[in-house]
Amino acid sequence: MWHQGCDPTPARRPATVRILTSVSVVMAAYNSEYTIGDAIRSVQNQTFLDWELIIVDDASTDRTPDMVRPFLEDPKIQMLVQPMNMGAGAARNTGIGRSKADLIAILDADDLSLPHRLQMQFEEMIQHPQMAVLSGHLAEFGTWGGPIVHHWPVASAEIQARIRRSKMPVAHGASMFRKAAFLAVGGYDENCRRAEDFALFRKLRASEFGCVDSVLLLYRTVRPISLQYALVSGRDGRLARVRNRDRFPRPSAKLQALPMSAPTDLRSIITWARRRFAERVRFES
Repeated sequence: MWHQGCDPTPARRPATVRILTSVSVVMAAYNSEYTIGDAIRSVQNQTFLDWELIIVDDASTDRTPDMVRPFLEDPKIQMLVQPMNMGAGAARNTGIGRSKADLIAILDADDLSLPHRLQMQFEEMIQHPQMAVLSGHLAEFGTWGGPIVHHWPVASAEIQARIRRSKMPVAHGASMFRKAAFLAVGGYDENCRRAEDFALFRKLRASEFGCVDSVLLLYRTVRPISLQYALVSGRDGRLARVRNRDRFPRPSAKLQALPMSAPTDLRSIITWARRRFAERVRFES
């Protein structure tokens, strides 16, 4: 028997609420002890607050993990450690595999996200649900000086034209992408250790890319680059094209590396020479 005013319905347990994170920032790190602290602080200083930061140490041989540990007091930051060095693509795959959010923001351990970056990209991605990848402009800097702003195409037609010419459509280092689109193409190709960013965008080329007309990232570089670096980068780019002509690396394309190619090397030499000339003119003027 129950009295008036009493509720005979058995008490229900409160429903389990899944707390979602809006943006997962994934940072691959290798021997970055002198720069990673500033990179982490650039995430903590974002105007957008609903983020997590997943740092993947790629078997560093310096004090990178030690530099990260004090930041782990922040519950929004975690560090994973790879047992062996596998490259930035593999490290990012590991981090994205542990991410909670549907939106992934890439940040290298030697770069700095400007405070408005995540807010601006999140709002754009929410307003354009069909967009798979969104980036912005970079400001290049280093011990040589800077920053020097590099503008990327903003108009969709110009971005698509770069894709058709097998060029980098947007700046990978400042990119945010949908995890569903990333997983649909199999993530980063771990065999393309230096051109893993280009290989990923090759697999995503049928998706929609965008670029906000704002500088989002301070991009740390070394100047001048060596001719050897330019040659290796050119060959790695060719490897990425061969392996990722389709959305997934073709089973027949099990190449870990490609032999020297005269046309590829010639293009790399010409590009390197033009860059060196432009740098000399800029710094001497």
